[in-house]
Amino acid sequence: MKCKFDMKKVALLAAIAVLAAVLLFGVFKVHESYQNHDGGEVTSVQPIVEALENGDDVIIKYHATWCGYCKQMAGEWNDVYNDKQVNKHVKVVSIESEQLKKPEFKEFNKKCNLTVDGFPTIVKVSNVNGKYTVKPFNKARKYAEIKEFALDLSS
Repeated sequence: MKCKFDMKKVALLAAIAVLAAVLLFGVFKVHESYQNHDGGEVTSVQPIVEALENGDDVIIKYHATWCGYCKQMAGEWNDVYNDKQVNKHVKVVSIESEQLKKPEFKEFNKKCNLTVDGFPTIVKVSNVNGKYTVKPFNKARKYAEIKEFALDLSS
């Protein structure tokens, strides 16, 4: 006995199943919540440059909305962004990957001699005698480690 399938009906049922899964499991809500918890989001280099010119260090997290690791650490980053002790010593900002296409971000990263090879990338930028220096963050992407990195004033 042969089974005949109407491929149009199968495709339609598959599309309905995917739509139902998206609605039931809140895929869009995960993305929305990620966006709302990414503290310090900037769309211009101006606040970064102003902080550096005022003698403040800047902690930058480069991230992508599609990056699973970035989504996992969004809460940790938000805690650092909201930490009053950290904010007394450094400016905390976040740059989404699409911003890196803008000429001003390309120029800033070139001035810092910084290449972003993956996400998330966390760095501390300092202004030392008019030259921007970059120190990469290489520890666990957790609140305590990022805070310690931010408050390390020896860099």
